[in-house]
Amino acid sequence: MRALERMTARYSLLFSQMFSLRTVRTRNIVVPFRYTYRCVHVSLVQRNIPKAEELLDQFAQGNDKGASVTAKRQAYLNKYNDKLREKIAKEGFKSVDDMAASKRAAGAKVCETQRESESHPGTSVEARDDALREKLSEKRRATEKSKLMDDSGSPSPVQPLSSFMKLEKVLHETPDNIGKLWAGFHIMKNKVSAVVPAATYVQMIVTAKKFPQFVLPLPRAVKNEAGNAENGYEIYYLQWVSLPKPKEASSNAPPPMAVLFTPLAEYKLRQEYAQPTLVLTHYTELLESKGIALMRGDITESENGKVHVQQQDAQLLALGLQRFYNLDWALEGLDNDEEAEKRRALLRSFYERPEVFKLEDLIELAWSV
Repeated sequence: MRALERMTARYSLLFSQMFSLRTVRTRNIVVPFRYTYRCVHVSLVQRNIPKAEELLDQFAQGNDKGASVTAKRQAYLNKYNDKLREKIAKEGFKSVDDMAASKRAAGAKVCETQRESESHPGTSVEARDDALREKLSEKRRATEKSKLMDDSGSPSPVQPLSSFMKLEKVLHETPDNIGKLWAGFHIMKNKVSAVVPAATYVQMIVTAKKFPQFVLPLPRAVKNEAGNAENGYEIYYLQWVSLPKPKEASSNAPPPMAVLFTPLAEYKLRQEYAQPTLVLTHYTELLESKGIALMRGDITESENGKVHVQQQDAQLLALGLQRFYNLDWALEGLDNDEEAEKRRALLRSFYERPEVFKLEDLIELAWSV
């Protein structure tokens, strides 16, 4: 009996030391510590551990007014089965097995498609990128075309040659007389015009196909920090745009082209939605019969009715365009024209190596005499 009492006292002391926090006082410092023991008799603690189901039932009874876990589980399963039957009926399957078989077949098809794409790496991605590029190109072409259309759908400012010249009346004239009539008509209209020889126009089209965009500097008077006027330059962004061929033109004839000039700052701000301030249109109706292309310049007005460029500005831009695009690429590296070689190199650097493109070289080559 005394042995049993001693054992009971030992275990009581053991548990009180395990689950209580004691302190040791050393002078004015109180240090807490806990006794640790390497082993505990399992049978003594097992009897106080409830089963998992009992704990779940206790939680369920406390939260759901006596409802058991089994009843809640059954209710959840019933709700799930009801939704599953609705899904089977909605998708037109006969049973769960039928729906599962269909899902497995669909999954197998997806895996097969993925394996095929992995066996041809990059094919699907490249096809998608090509389609995206084509879509963006179509959008850009449509946007560029819309710049040449007014609200009614008729071309503006680009108009067909027949709208201001009766071709049947000039067909018997010489190219020189046609050029004089063309220049005189546009002088009265206060517009820029030119008669371009067929060989020059063909060379310009060849360059335009290689480099359809470029920039040109336009001399401007600007004010410095002190408020004094100084000579400066405004950079213009140019784009070549193809126009519909005339009905009488042959299949091999070069197409008519329009060149859109937009201030570079405006183009950076609005991108393809920027409206051009100057349009140079090249008409090719007389290219094969008379050996000339007729050029006409139209200055467009802004939303407030003001113009951004004057006639002398339009003439300078037309001159700069001819300087950079009237190049014979068959003579590249062969002729002794140093200025032409520099202009070819500048065009290439603008497209292929923009990091070496220098604005100073552009200004020098554009307006050097």
